[in-house]
Amino acid sequence: MTAVLDARSLYRFFRAGDEETLALQGVSLSVTAGEYVAVTGPSGSGKSTLLACLAGTDEPDGGAVRIGGQRLSHQPEVIRARMRAERIGLLFQSGNLFAHLTVLQNVRLVQSLARRRPPVRDLLESLGIGHRAHATRGQLSGGELARAGLAVALANDPAVVLADEPTGELDSGTERHVLDLLTTRSRDGVAVLIASHSPAVARRRPDHHPGRRAHRRMSAPLVTCAGVARTFGSGPTAVVAVHDVTCVISPETRAALVGSSGSGKSTLLHLLAGLDTPTAGTLSWPGLGGDHPRINPGRVGLVFQGPSLIPALTVADNVALPLLLGDTPEAGAYSRAVEALALLGMADLGGRLPEELSGGKAQRVAVARVLAAAPPLVLADEPTGQLDHETAATVMDALLTACDERGAALVVATHGRLIAERLPEEWHMSDGALTAPAAVLQ
Repeated sequence: MTAVLDARSLYRFFRAGDEETLALQGVSLSVTAGEYVAVTGPSGSGKSTLLACLAGTDEPDGGAVRIGGQRLSHQPEVIRARMRAERIGLLFQSGNLFAHLTVLQNVRLVQSLARRRPPVRDLLESLGIGHRAHATRGQLSGGELARAGLAVALANDPAVVLADEPTGELDSGTERHVLDLLTTRSRDGVAVLIASHSPAVARRRPDHHPGRRAHRRMSAPLVTCAGVARTFGSGPTAVVAVHDVTCVISPETRAALVGSSGSGKSTLLHLLAGLDTPTAGTLSWPGLGGDHPRINPGRVGLVFQGPSLIPALTVADNVALPLLLGDTPEAGAYSRAVEALALLGMADLGGRLPEELSGGKAQRVAVARVLAAAPPLVLADEPTGQLDHETAATVMDALLTACDERGAALVVATHGRLIAERLPEEWHMSDGALTAPAAVLQ
């Protein structure tokens, strides 16, 4: 699907005397029609700077922004203003209305600059403020003011809505209502991107519509791939398992890697983990220390379809072993092992041997082994392929909970639709090529 909003490698510097502040560092993302994207991060992380660059109200020092395929950045202001008027809806925490104009007049002012003009009365009625059309800003309640601001943002029938902390001054009930309205617009095909501190924005789960909610957090990438390929053999019998893959994995990546058997999913995971070497292209791990991660449970956690437990060791020994090999003190290693087992509902099984476990429990031990090491990146290759639905759900709950609590990235290769639907992003592999959402592609 073609991106409505596409940003590539955005950099923004602010200088004061001899001091230089890097507000944006190589940020890339895209939003397609009907997609609802939340960008979160602490104050000063660059959210507002990013939205200003995406809206064309500020210019990036590097990189480019495109709206509907047309370049917005590094254009004369008259062109950027025209593109904003015709294609972008802007919603801010406050200041969306001119105080001396009525709601109706504010909406019509925006429409006077645009080509697409939905009927004003219908727009206001759809937002539940048709009866307040002739009220000025000072006559509106907080909830009415928020909806009026949204009406202004939607006045030009935009292809994309950019919202910067739109619910920051609202009570929880009004916040929920505004988010419901934005979600409804995304269902209608509008691309929505919200920058927010609010947990309510970040918690919103994907709805059953063509768009898929994605959650992006402002941070440096863990892994970057540029034109990566992996070929086995040579000459006419050579097999291209991975072909020209370019992508970025950030700490907030939560992705399902789907594709038929032989499409290259496992090979790509092995490359990302540093277990294999590409035959072309470049791989780097800037968020994992920069150098090759090799087999380091504290940097990359690997979950395979089979549990791969050591038969002679107890469950607790198996979970603690990677930590012990990484020089974690014994007491700390076993404490973390018990904690990970408890997360998967197996705190009482630490003394058992693998042969005493069912297949589902053994797989949960393998997951606990990864979670105990608390790596910043977890790669799982069909981790629930041999499990029943209930056990698979337990495993996915543990993976998602642990990654959310620890800020770890998660990529799960799977054939299962129920597993894929648990994750906010879906990447597709076909004949070795990756067709992920454009937000992770460079």
